[in-house]
Amino acid sequence: MHVVVNTLSVTPSRGGVKTCLLNLLDGLLAREEEKQLTLLCSEENKHLFARHDRKWACVEREVLPLRGDQPALRIFFDQVVVPLYCRQYPDAVLLSQASASSLAASLPEVVIVQVPLSVRSIRNAVPSEADNTSWPQRLYYDAMLPLTLCRADQVVAVSDYLRQEIADLYPQFAHKVRMVHEGVNLDSFKTHGQAESRNKPEVPYLLFVSTLFPYKRADQAVRAFARVINREGRKDLRLKLAGKDPGEESQRLKQIAHDHGVYDRVDVLGVVSHDEMPKLYRGAEAFLFPSTVETFGLPVLEAMACGTPVIASDRMSVPEIVGDAGLLVDPDDTSALTDAVCRLLENESLRKELREAGKERAQHFTWERTARGAWKALEDAKESATT
Repeated sequence: MHVVVNTLSVTPSRGGVKTCLLNLLDGLLAREEEKQLTLLCSEENKHLFARHDRKWACVEREVLPLRGDQPALRIFFDQVVVPLYCRQYPDAVLLSQASASSLAASLPEVVIVQVPLSVRSIRNAVPSEADNTSWPQRLYYDAMLPLTLCRADQVVAVSDYLRQEIADLYPQFAHKVRMVHEGVNLDSFKTHGQAESRNKPEVPYLLFVSTLFPYKRADQAVRAFARVINREGRKDLRLKLAGKDPGEESQRLKQIAHDHGVYDRVDVLGVVSHDEMPKLYRGAEAFLFPSTVETFGLPVLEAMACGTPVIASDRMSVPEIVGDAGLLVDPDDTSALTDAVCRLLENESLRKELREAGKERAQHFTWERTARGAWKALEDAKESATT
């Protein structure tokens, strides 16, 4: 099967989207079926896929003249330029990861939906002050989702929560929408023996990892941390916040830390390289993830794979990923989050139980499984186009 992959939504700075596509491609290429992959890349992201081109003879890169990350320009390329390129491959299937279809493309199409704010019902759950989408983006998303469901042959939602939200909004297209979970690279994140897995840093810390959108609620992690310090008297404990700041959230978090008297104990790390993340996860006493808006929750999965005890939000897709392998709390309830952290810090047997449960839980989310689900969607899309 020939698959044309629209990679234009992936940029070097978009962590979750980039991680998903790169690992999905690895999984697809590792499959035994005969395949040919054509990657439609931009000038900005072409280097991300160089290793696929070098390693696999069945991969070719087509570099489109798209520079920068201007949303309007990328929409033009998605809706005009990509369909034109698709005409060169009449027997292929188009795989799009932009949470939107290339409507004029002549190929059967599979669209992966993973951007939470692209679904109106999810976006409506975000307080207006935490919604970072502009009105043109909201208009585009609200128009594109039903058009995508109408045009695409198959739509992949990255969690069952997201699949159900889409099906509830547009029940007439529910038969097209399937759930395929994202995965975790166990070779990178799993622990390799007792010494490595619990090689404690000199200074103990709690960890939060995510892009610093306001709805990810890193502010709640800071508030709960301050209360833990006061309640437990843990003057040695620190809080590390890792992730790209697309706005001015870092400054707000530092101000909150200052107001709560823990400014000198909160480390805003910014972007941490992928290679450094396993060590950062493994060194943490606990991983805090009080996000209010999620369609999957990849950092939770990575933390569990590393054997780090997880305290996470009870909202949206997060319980689906955590299962019984972590503590779930209301992300708006600072006291509940504080209580969960204190409970974990005081109870070694609970920490051990959650470490083991998390590693076991992570085994069920592999990129091989993700690739298997995506390949089936591609096969079904191709078959539906010929019947």
